[in-house]
Amino acid sequence: MKEIWYNKTDKGEFCVFNQWFKDYGEHYYFYAFRDSKKSEEWLKYGVFRSYKTARKYLKKREGDPGRMKRVDQLPDGLTPIQGRRRNDVD
Repeated sequence: MKEIWYNKTDKGEFCVFNQWFKDYGEHYYFYAFRDSKKSEEWLKYGVFRSYKTARKYLKKREGDPGRMKRVDQLPDGLTPIQGRRRNDVD
């Protein structure tokens, strides 16, 4: 992980993170949200080309994440996205 941004509010926990995909040779941003009252599970969404775009969609879909802080590791219970190889077929 190159960048991880996190904040916890009354509504829930918010995280935007950047992940490298070797097969694509690119970094992509994702956002994740965990409702403080309803769920123990993180809901993950992506794929965005920048932190700014991921945060914009996070705010639009889940609500204002407030002032996010850069952290060194993903919050408890949140795991990296499991990517598919470029040539994989369903």
